[in-house]
Amino acid sequence: MKRERKEELLRMIPKTPKRLMQIVNYGKGHHICVLLTNGHELFARCYRRERRYVWSDESKEYRLKRFVTEVQRYAFTKDGAVRYSYSDGAGWHPVRFQEPVYQRSPGYLADLCYDILNFNAVAHSDLRYSMLDENEKYVMSYLKLYIDHPNIEYLIKSGYRKLITSKSETPFYYSFRKKRCVDETVDLSSNNLLKMLRLNRTEFFMLRGRESLYKDYIAHREKFPKMKPEEVLLVAKVYGSQFGLLDTHIAATGLKPHRIARYLIEHQIRTIDYSDYLDQCRTLKYNFADTAISMPHNFNAMHERLSQVIIFKKNNAAQKMLEKNFPDRLPFEFESGDLFLRQPKTIYEIIEEGKALHHCVGGYAERHAYYRTNIFFIRRKSAPDTPYYTIEVSNDPDEIKAFEQEYQQYLEELKHEQQRNKRKSA
Repeated sequence: MKRERKEELLRMIPKTPKRLMQIVNYGKGHHICVLLTNGHELFARCYRRERRYVWSDESKEYRLKRFVTEVQRYAFTKDGAVRYSYSDGAGWHPVRFQEPVYQRSPGYLADLCYDILNFNAVAHSDLRYSMLDENEKYVMSYLKLYIDHPNIEYLIKSGYRKLITSKSETPFYYSFRKKRCVDETVDLSSNNLLKMLRLNRTEFFMLRGRESLYKDYIAHREKFPKMKPEEVLLVAKVYGSQFGLLDTHIAATGLKPHRIARYLIEHQIRTIDYSDYLDQCRTLKYNFADTAISMPHNFNAMHERLSQVIIFKKNNAAQKMLEKNFPDRLPFEFESGDLFLRQPKTIYEIIEEGKALHHCVGGYAERHAYYRTNIFFIRRKSAPDTPYYTIEVSNDPDEIKAFEQEYQQYLEELKHEQQRNKRKSA
């Protein structure tokens, strides 16, 4: 747009009506943009409302005062969009287009959100077909996008509004300013909806009602060009953008991607659960070439069974170590009065001890088996099989001795403290 045209539009910006200025002055929010029309042209005046303490010569004190400052102006026409800013030397003048700037000085991060007043003005302008949503966060950027690419109307009307995305503006690397753009999968050089979406009629109607899968569909179609559209859609529905996960499943099973996706859908299996199952099969060195392994008929039962097999094998190895180290711990067993201390006989016994006494000793079972720590059970002689108390004993005798001495000293100090309190009370 030529400079003369920009200056002409600046002169066309109407004043904000009194009823709207009342809201700007006394309404909610600190940042307000008022939409206005002059003929079929759309304009916006953006204000910042703030409260500051200022010195009063009359009262000789600081008083809180309200200030309303117009910080930006915009013009939206068929031939372009312009942003204007004010400076003391140049007055209102055209500047680089971006979302409204409310900060007082460079590097000062202010709240970048703003409220829109008089939203209906859009419907009375040349931008009435812009499909602007009242919940749109970046209104100014969106309107410019529509002026540059009016064919986004077709996308939105067809259910592809989510292809209108945001990206950071430059060079303001220190801020969070965004601008509206169209996803790179869309071809904006065409006004034909199918060409814009790079879909044929079959694909377009197949995706109707599933527009949210569009980007993943396009990505999987490019990755697997020989697959049929319905197979690509199946993969997109199951895996979405989890391309690495899909590659892992294909490499493990040797199956076609759509065959895996169909299996997971039919059996209502989450991809994360399937990954866990494949890891189990790999641990047990099962043959994935057998579809009874890679795609079991009853997945949940098979998954649970393999979990138990792995736990059993792990515990079986630990149990052998526990039995090997059992004689070395016999000297530590002890009894006094109605109580006795013994070591656990099995891994299972440690796990059950934790369940019965509601603590986490079961997690120490493997460490005990491999002699990295020592777990002992305290039992009553009158109920030798009933869990009563559990203790852990370090492998370092010096550490135990030092701890015992510190604890004995603590008990002595506690005893003296209690005696002093009794004397004071007396």
